[in-house]
This record gives sequence, structure tokens and C-alpha cells, in this order.
Amino acid sequence: MYNSITSVGYLVKDPETRQLNGGKSVTRLRVGISPSNAKTKCFIDLEVWDKLSEIASKYLTKGREFVFSGELAMDTWENKDTGKPQSKYFIRGNNIQFLNSGKKDDSQSSDSSPAPAAAGPASDDEPPF
Repeated sequence: MYNSITSVGYLVKDPETRQLNGGKSVTRLRVGISPSNAKTKCFIDLEVWDKLSEIASKYLTKGREFVFSGELAMDTWENKDTGKPQSKYFIRGNNIQFLNSGKKDDSQSSDSSPAPAAAGPASDDEPPF
């Protein structure tokens, strides 16, 4: 069975990054995926790891629009208060493409074509897109 999801969304809050043992990092992103005119808003969590985690935590901020792809996953745990099992779906991301810079600059034309985030920055001062 093939499990792949690609969507456009916007970040509804700033990324939350944690450093794990062994030098790995994980970033959780809360993403709005509803059209702006939708009566009911839809949100999903996106989880990215390692290099993609570093890029997401460095360049994504609340309100930033981007394309993401990954696979649907489910997290399960036991509720501490009731002892009942709980679960939540999320997307384990494997690619992010930035759509807008989030910055207003009159000297540059706006370009909304996606650019892959997997390629690292040319220098520490330049974003990877």
C-alpha cells in the first residue's frame, strides 16, 4: 500500500523544535490546510526530522505558506487522567517547498513558484530557496 500526501498549507504558529539524543532534531508544525473562504477550518500537524527539521525551524514562521509532502501517520498514547487510549493523525514530512518569502521587498518581483527546501543554503546569510 502506498501512503503519500501532498498539500499546500500555512503555518498557524511558529515551529516547535526539539533536539534528541544522538544529535537528531524533530520539528512539529501546525498547518492550516483549509481554503480561506471555508466555513470550517482544517488543521493538521506536520513532523519533519534532521536536515529538514533544521530548515523548517530556521525559515518557517507563523503565516508562511508552503507545499509539503509526506505520509500519514498516527500517534497513540494513554490518557493520564482517564486511562483511555488516545490517538491523533499527523503527517511525517519528507519535503517542503516555500511559496512566499513572507517579506515585503519592492526591489524584487514576487515569485510564487515553489523551490525545494532540501538543498542547503549557499551561505549562512541566504535561505535555501
